[in-house]
Amino acid sequence: MELVPARRTASWLLAWGVAACLAAAATAAVGAAAAAAADAGKTEQRQKPIVSGWARPKPEAATDRVLVRFKSTPQAAARAAAQAATPVVPGLQLTRYAGKHHRRAVPRGSSGPAVAAVGGSGGGTAGVPADATMVFTVTDGASVGEKLKLLKAHPDVAAAEPDYKMRLFRSPNDPLFPPDGRGPGMWFLQHISAPGAWETTVGSSSVTVCVIDSGLRSTHKDLAANVAGGWNRALKPDGTQPVYGTAEYDNFADTDGHGSHVSGSIGAVGDNGVGIVGVSWRVSLYACKALSPPDADGNAYMFESAVLDCYALCGSVGAKVVSASYGGYGFSSLARDAINELGLGGTVVVAAAGNEANDNDANPAYPASYVTSSRNVISVAAAMPSDSLASFSNWGRKSAHLAAPGVSILSTVPWTTSSYDYNSGTSMATPLTAGAVALLFAAKPSATVAEIKNALLRGVDPIPALEGRLASGGRLNVQRALAVLLGDPLPPTPVRTYTYTQEPGTLYSFSLSWAQFALTNSSSCLAECAGLGVWYACRAWRVGILRSLQGARCTQWHCINTIARASSHLLEYLHICQGPRPACRCQDLEWCYYAVSFSYVKTISKWDGRQWAPAYWGMCLHVDMSAAILNTVSTSMANAAYKSPLPESLLPWQPALPPPPAPPPPLPHASGSLSVPTVIPSVPYSSATIDDTSYALFKPPVTCFSKVSLATVFRFYANASVAGTLGASSCDYTTGDPLLIVYSSAKPNGPFKCVGGNDDGSCTGASAFAFDYNITLKPNTYYWFVVAPHSVATAAEALSSAAQITTAAQAVSLASKVPAAATPLPTFSPSA
Repeated sequence: MELVPARRTASWLLAWGVAACLAAAATAAVGAAAAAAADAGKTEQRQKPIVSGWARPKPEAATDRVLVRFKSTPQAAARAAAQAATPVVPGLQLTRYAGKHHRRAVPRGSSGPAVAAVGGSGGGTAGVPADATMVFTVTDGASVGEKLKLLKAHPDVAAAEPDYKMRLFRSPNDPLFPPDGRGPGMWFLQHISAPGAWETTVGSSSVTVCVIDSGLRSTHKDLAANVAGGWNRALKPDGTQPVYGTAEYDNFADTDGHGSHVSGSIGAVGDNGVGIVGVSWRVSLYACKALSPPDADGNAYMFESAVLDCYALCGSVGAKVVSASYGGYGFSSLARDAINELGLGGTVVVAAAGNEANDNDANPAYPASYVTSSRNVISVAAAMPSDSLASFSNWGRKSAHLAAPGVSILSTVPWTTSSYDYNSGTSMATPLTAGAVALLFAAKPSATVAEIKNALLRGVDPIPALEGRLASGGRLNVQRALAVLLGDPLPPTPVRTYTYTQEPGTLYSFSLSWAQFALTNSSSCLAECAGLGVWYACRAWRVGILRSLQGARCTQWHCINTIARASSHLLEYLHICQGPRPACRCQDLEWCYYAVSFSYVKTISKWDGRQWAPAYWGMCLHVDMSAAILNTVSTSMANAAYKSPLPESLLPWQPALPPPPAPPPPLPHASGSLSVPTVIPSVPYSSATIDDTSYALFKPPVTCFSKVSLATVFRFYANASVAGTLGASSCDYTTGDPLLIVYSSAKPNGPFKCVGGNDDGSCTGASAFAFDYNITLKPNTYYWFVVAPHSVATAAEALSSAAQITTAAQAVSLASKVPAAATPLPTFSPSA
């Protein structure tokens, strides 16, 4: 496995006609300058900005071709059919189609020069699809603008556009996921509460995500198992594209790196003991390569005609999610309509907001700002570790929907089969959100576009710094989005907690890239970093359950441990703040992760548009977790410190809390919950006798075999050595009428799949109404055996029966409703 130590950010992006990158541009010089700072007094360089001053971005396009689509009238259809031989405007030649017809060959008659006059009859060889998006080459030396003016004036033309250029907007056992020493690991997955979401689902290969980008490396060890296929639609320098049916058409290899990085964030294989993990551990990735090779100036573009092909191809494989880490500022009705068509088919398009520090409400960036009738576009801005908007990120109170971490994101790159690197940009925030959408579809395959979008926006962590700048006012939280989608209670926003390690006599040299930092002359540098906001907790005690809450920031009064009790005594708030006394500094710099105190004046340079010039001075450096430590040096001229994240449920100190109330008494046998079953340790197995009091209210996770509302639940784990079939029977033991439902899952807490069930099996005599059911075991799989009384099939009946069950000991007649004495799971017998 290879991990590139210096954090690089991409020097390219897909932007429709904008030279500024969406993946934030960083240079190797940053790392080199940071490393040189190990010697006292030398200068450390700040990231060179992508824009030195704000300017309204302008669209760019190919200078030798136009895209045309005809209206859907009979007259226009007839004219469209003749475009191969008689183009509607002189000086044009039909060369190919874009979008859903791109695999079709242009009919004969297009090889000669186009000479038809404007408004001509359109006679000639028929065969051009009436609804085709046609790519015409300009053959007479006229400008694209001149041709577009003539085309738009023609009554049969529905759309005539340039071929816009776009740029790339630059707890598993996976070893790079957890914090390691001074590094925060894949901190961004913790920020979006991905580990909490994985308790519900880790994804599904039945969910297809289509990545329109620079391709991907299908042999990468962290991608290969999730790659389903792909295509190459990138334009070559001569303006041609790979031909359908050739090896080149199917070759989506990534020679740029951006697409592989994006794909890893979405769906790097999880829990495989290799490298990193994506937001969705299990997913079917399709790569549509649309990035052309760099031109003579070193610029690489995606052309709209290639992206239109990709939209059609993504739809053809039933993609539920399209990841679009590209964009620009040229509006295309052809692209909008193609995206809307995807939405009408149930596809969500997740698009990068852009990297020009631009207000997309005032100056829309596309495709992120397209408003379709299906409302299927989700626009993603980039956030810092502090949850503030990244300095390069576009925003829009109406047009940008939410933020996701977009600075120093670690993911796969294609240089070897085990390469990883760091990139920054809205390009990196977008695939984290696309992976989240894939998880939502895995948890609820029937979800609509509207349900997915609603869940994402309602499930964000509210961030004050994002309020008024993004439609949701928040940052992605996958766990909360899942709760919204599934109708579960919203989990609280977690309080981030850390340990703190000081290293006297140590100097850290950083690659600051887009990191947040502060260089000051504080006299208590390390102590301040330790006492910042990550060391406070605002917690609530509600009915005996300790929950982390996002509360008000600490004040001096809160520095004293205190409990504020509500008058009802059901809700108690505990505000704790630990930091320098008496001025509790919790409200100052919550983002601080690294601290270095110097015995000399440290200098950091900034790019002023012409050269690197000293811009920051001080003896105390605070840096957030997105910075990279390039090296450490033992020296008497510096002291350093760093934080390490703790699990969300732990605090680095234990405050005195009131004792929790006594838990309710356990059920006599199994509960009606899949999360608290009776565990079957091995087979064969015979259960204890189940009577009236053994059944509890049961909420089915998915519809399976029979609708029940009361049940008792058993769980069996089939390890790798178990094979064959397993029989579950209540024959010879049952005097009542139970039924059986079987669920399975790869995880101990779901998600659950229906295996099947049985009511009246092949038993005889007194057990005529007993169940008898066999299943074929899959290794490394959990099985739940849900036993329920046959007659309690509805929620209303369950409530009625539950009331009667409480008196079952005195009312023997209830035995016909719920068996008074039954042993429904006496035998589990494996067979080869």
